[in-house]
Amino acid sequence: MADPAFAMERKPQVSDHSLLMERLLLVLAPQWLSGRLADHWPAFHQDGMVLSDCRIERLHARGKHGFFVDCSVDTQSSLGRRQETLFVEVVPSGARERLRSVTRRLHGKVPGAVLEEGIRLVPDQGLLLRKPGLDERLPGLNFRYRPEVYLPCLFAKLGFNGWDVPRTAIELINHRLGKRAVLRIRNAAIRNGNGQPESLIVKASKRGSDSGRRAHLASRALWQGGFGGESDVRVPRSLAFFQDLNTEIMEDLPGHSLNVLKGNARMAGMNLAGRTLAKLHGTAFDPERQFTARDECALLSGWMPLFTALRPELAQNAQAAFARVSRDLGNCNEVRRVLLHRDYHDKQILIDGSRAGLIDFDTLCLGDPALDLGNFLAHLRLSELQEQADLSSLREAFLMGYLEDVPQPAPGHLEAYERSTLLRLACIYAVSTRWRHLSGSLLRMALE
Repeated sequence: MADPAFAMERKPQVSDHSLLMERLLLVLAPQWLSGRLADHWPAFHQDGMVLSDCRIERLHARGKHGFFVDCSVDTQSSLGRRQETLFVEVVPSGARERLRSVTRRLHGKVPGAVLEEGIRLVPDQGLLLRKPGLDERLPGLNFRYRPEVYLPCLFAKLGFNGWDVPRTAIELINHRLGKRAVLRIRNAAIRNGNGQPESLIVKASKRGSDSGRRAHLASRALWQGGFGGESDVRVPRSLAFFQDLNTEIMEDLPGHSLNVLKGNARMAGMNLAGRTLAKLHGTAFDPERQFTARDECALLSGWMPLFTALRPELAQNAQAAFARVSRDLGNCNEVRRVLLHRDYHDKQILIDGSRAGLIDFDTLCLGDPALDLGNFLAHLRLSELQEQADLSSLREAFLMGYLEDVPQPAPGHLEAYERSTLLRLACIYAVSTRWRHLSGSLLRMALE
């Protein structure tokens, strides 16, 4: 039986609070947001610093707790141009109390000056602004906040006698506010077989969540089940898990993300991505969680009120697409269940010559193989729109790699899950400054 909590994770909700929605719509107007940032963000008060552009990247709904908005800002000064990410939290009520709570929980972990410059309140609009890397919900960021305390413990646990704090750099490479963060720890004094500095990946998960422990156990099981050592399809070796920090330490796989490759390298990588997925689907591992077509419908249904509130001009097409997808998924209940990634796309694959690396196991579950296939192919169709190019040859290369050793998905299932992902992508990019114009095209694809 499907885990209800798993089925509902990441399901957005629209709040009934009209003031909250009013504030959100203001935030999603880049020109208005630029004005608030210029007034309240400390860096923009420095001599010669000019805010030249502001773009909305992604919206994260938190139901009754409000919204997070990821935005990119460009600045210009005598030192040149700079681009950085800022998080904007739209708070339902009690914004000052929220600021005090956040700063209190970070006090003593983060240097005072960093905290002072990294979090700001826009009181009249109930907005909390902050830099990436400042997150009271992720105790694993202590490796970044207090390296002199936490890195020696890490090196001792791993037996890294040649590593020390002064020669170690810590880079924040990904941060989903309140959910997870990924750090790279690099020692410039030690070189690997390729002559590159030795490095580790630190993946911090939300306090109280079980996702970090599950991903750690999954990674170890996959490594022992044929994805380790000299295999041509690998996962990062999990080196340690700190229960008190809900943080996993793993090797830093070599290679380049498939989404950045070009030409023949991209074509070969697509075939390898298909083979990688086939190997995952053929792996005998039970993550003790299932995801069904019914769960997929539940996730999509949570998007609909929010999407129609934000993009009313597309509401009719969105509802039609949801009805079509729901009907198609209703015919996908009888399936052979395999091990799924459940977030499989080109950014999850690292290509290193003729070898592939598979990453991110937070959503590993049992389910219909068509879900992973449809998700990957829908992301390729998104790339077609973004690149304005025909990528059908990449689609064929991926499917050819996948179908070498596994059977075809059940009739109609692949199409149903591809449409479902197209609908979800239309919702995800509904407010993106750069890609919001693609939502209409994605909806039309979902209706084809």
